[in-house]
Amino acid sequence: MSKSPAESPPSDVLWDVLRYVIVAIVTGVLIWLYFFYTPINYVSREQTGKTMGTNYIVKVARFPELADWNTIAVAIQERLDRLEQTMSAEDRTTVSNEIAHIVRESLVPIDFSTVVQGFAVDCVAELLEEQKITDYFIEIGDKVRSKGKKTKEKDWIVGIEKPANESSNEFPGLQQAVPLKNQSFATQRAGAPDELASVTVIAATCTSADAWATALLALGTLKGIELAQQHGVAVLFLQRRGNETVEVPSKHWQNRR
Repeated sequence: MSKSPAESPPSDVLWDVLRYVIVAIVTGVLIWLYFFYTPINYVSREQTGKTMGTNYIVKVARFPELADWNTIAVAIQERLDRLEQTMSAEDRTTVSNEIAHIVRESLVPIDFSTVVQGFAVDCVAELLEEQKITDYFIEIGDKVRSKGKKTKEKDWIVGIEKPANESSNEFPGLQQAVPLKNQSFATQRAGAPDELASVTVIAATCTSADAWATALLALGTLKGIELAQQHGVAVLFLQRRGNETVEVPSKHWQNRR
């Protein structure tokens, strides 16, 4: 029996139905986007305040414009206040294995109050990352941690100050401008009479950078640079030589880029 010309094969009918369904779905999505979708605009946000006897600043490069920044800013201050109260208490404080290892290797006594700023920076970073914030810069004193970028084209940059002149109140200027690529940075300074002016360390966490900078400052340039080379620490020693400033970098500082 011959098939009527008006009849279509089942496959053609299914294809026609599928096309109608696809057109309907695409049309529905376009209508929803036109009437209901609001694109996310990102803005920069900043929080400043005081903690642990110094100033702090938190910068966020990309934050959803409609999100609640004030709640995060309050949480930052509360976390820093709790940490300051904890570290000022007379109870014994438990330190991480990372800190304990650095102290053992340096063979010098370390006052843990000198590394609390680095630990505080990491605590704030943890809070920001809990909120899915991916581009930030945190500084407490000379302790810094960054993630992501300042803009699409620019990394976060932190400066290393030249040794201060005790006879002048003027800003001494910058010795180096250091770009940070998801890194932490800590500087410890010595008093003016010492030949060693400062020690700056770059590490993965600010706790580690702060602890290493403290230990290496206590050791001095010769012993400090030797220990840094052994453990792959990126460190820059600044020495006073009369009116000049001499840089003594470790190999990992020179090769960090």
